[in-house]
Amino acid sequence: SDHGGQERPLSAPPPPPTGRGGGGGALRWRARNRRRARRRCPGRGGGGGRPGRPPPRLARGEDHLRERRDALHGLLRAAIPDLSLNGHPEARLPNTLNVAFPRVSGQAMLAAASDTVMASVGSACHAGDAAPSGVLGAMGLDTERARGAVRLSVGWETTENDVRSAGDALVRAWRCLVAV
Repeated sequence: SDHGGQERPLSAPPPPPTGRGGGGGALRWRARNRRRARRRCPGRGGGGGRPGRPPPRLARGEDHLRERRDALHGLLRAAIPDLSLNGHPEARLPNTLNVAFPRVSGQAMLAAASDTVMASVGSACHAGDAAPSGVLGAMGLDTERARGAVRLSVGWETTENDVRSAGDALVRAWRCLVAV
């Protein structure tokens, strides 16, 4: 080691430059400690699992999120004919469900279910914008389907009860809006 075999805390300043090259020791120290710090971060390379895969604890969390998301999707799909999934059925975030409610606008859906459901009709950077998301347009969705899109998210603490409650509120809101 550059320091007589002694490990230095991450907060210690880099050693003074030694030898020729104007500081190669400091650069090696930074690179070595950057790699060491990276190994301590869950979900990043060197975490003890397969490369590119989250540690088992995080993978179980993803399974929980995916189960809740899929349960919500199942409730909505069973009650609302022609409900459309926006995006790939498998290759998507485990906590996010983007669906298009037929014959209604996403904004009207969220307004009608606002006492129970907090969600969005687009990405955070388009909050308050009435135009359909550019991403949905790029995916080839027609204007009517994009207008009915709602992005729903579940979290680590989302329970089965929460999913049922949100699903019921969204189904009630859709039925009310379609009946008008």
